[in-house]
Amino acid sequence: MVSDGKVTELSYLRGRNIWSLDLERESRILSAVNPNYKRVKLIRVLPNRILAVFEKRQALAYLKLYRYFYVDNQRVLFDAAEPLDLPVISGLGSKLVDPRTGVKYDARELMLALNIIKAFKSIKPLNAFKIERIDVANPAEAAFFLSAGPEVKIGQEEIKNKLNILASLLLQSYKDLADIKYIDLRFREPVVKLKDAKR
Repeated sequence: MVSDGKVTELSYLRGRNIWSLDLERESRILSAVNPNYKRVKLIRVLPNRILAVFEKRQALAYLKLYRYFYVDNQRVLFDAAEPLDLPVISGLGSKLVDPRTGVKYDARELMLALNIIKAFKSIKPLNAFKIERIDVANPAEAAFFLSAGPEVKIGQEEIKNKLNILASLLLQSYKDLADIKYIDLRFREPVVKLKDAKR
């Protein structure tokens, strides 16, 4: 079995009686040594074969820690094996002290960042835009940066409602995005600051 350019060793199963193997246990072992895969399933194929099915994790974002990791929908970290066009989540250095692949993390800052990404993707008018980076060092001041666009200060509450407001603002200001320094959605009324606006 080949995965991400590395050979996943299955030869230890060769020559063994397929009926004497605990396939669930072997699947757990293979999952533990292959964190880039969400699930590993072993299936008996008569008369004397075992089929290994590896379900690859789907990266939702990068985590910027002491090195880059992918993170999936289940908040599990895995190796960033190839460059993908995904948002980068920063500000988690003190929250994930000893990050390891194959481990699920429940830091509220990570959950907030992933919720922002998922809610952003679910709002159709925002499909024309892309989140480049999310900073969740302080959840109350959480912000993300649009590619070739402004910073969006969103905080940690009512994410979906705020993103719907953002969609309306971006559609109205599409031609002027390059002139906007930031959009602040943390208040009752959104605040838009232009780059050349006087302090």
